[in-house]
Amino acid sequence: MTNRACRAILALSVGFGCGTRPEPDSDGSVTVVVTSNDAPTGVGTVGPSGGTVMTESGVEVEIPAGALSTDAEIQIVPSALTPPPALHPVTAAYDFLPRDLALGVAVTIVLPLPAETTVAMAFYTPADDSSWDSVGGACWDGSLKANVTRLGTYFAAAPQ
Repeated sequence: MTNRACRAILALSVGFGCGTRPEPDSDGSVTVVVTSNDAPTGVGTVGPSGGTVMTESGVEVEIPAGALSTDAEIQIVPSALTPPPALHPVTAAYDFLPRDLALGVAVTIVLPLPAETTVAMAFYTPADDSSWDSVGGACWDGSLKANVTRLGTYFAAAPQ
């Protein structure tokens, strides 16, 4: 990651109230945690070497090296969409943005689960749509992790 990109991330972090400068990992990737006083959002710039953007509450997207061809601003924000009750949601819906971002390889979304939830799957919708598709996932360490090939709106649901 270039010094310019690190300064941009630092500027974003300070602008949202986070006062620590992200340090690149040994592989050059950066993990960015950005919090806002208004909502549990995450914002960060990730490039070809990969990185992770997460909210203070633990919702995250892990972007591996090679998934992006250039630097991109990644956002995680609470969605205005309400998961359908018939699917038995156990999390709120989150928008992973930008929706139209070209991904070279799958990325991993992470949705923290309530303590009593041990089985769940992720659901996806590409936009303000009433149809939701299951994208599966695996539960461990109190979270649902799903490998996905596009950004959009996701939530976790448990079988009843």
